Amino acid sequence: MSEDILLPASLREMIPEIGMDGVRQLVTHCGGMVFKHLPEEPDETHLLVKLLGRDLARRICRIHARCDLYIPRAKQALDAHRNAEIIKRYDAGQPVNLIAAEFRLTERWVRTIINRPLADPSQMTLPLFDS
Repeated sequence: MSEDILLPASLREMIPEIGMDGVRQLVTHCGGMVFKHLPEEPDETHLLVKLLGRDLARRICRIHARCDLYIPRAKQALDAHRNAEIIKRYDAGQPVNLIAAEFRLTERWVRTIINRPLADPSQMTLPLFDS
């Protein structure tokens, strides 16, 4: 499952503008924040510039200038991305205790993530039985 499907619509709309890496940075550093009346050209003191760097902040401000911009937390998408990375590292042979420490999770939670089924049966598109 592509993580962008789990993103709120407002963030999916930003992918062509700032790219998926830009959206990830925006959510990671600014998720849950509201920026009131964005300037067309942010200066070095603007919070977006401090959090994201000048280039990304300028692209966001040019697109959303003079508007209020709410940045969703996108927890579902971030968790899915994290879980996929955990599974990838586990499959590559990294021990559970090291994965847990790196992601600041309990070993029990890492095992829960690793043991989850990859596909949700309610989302399957293939018929289970022939008619």
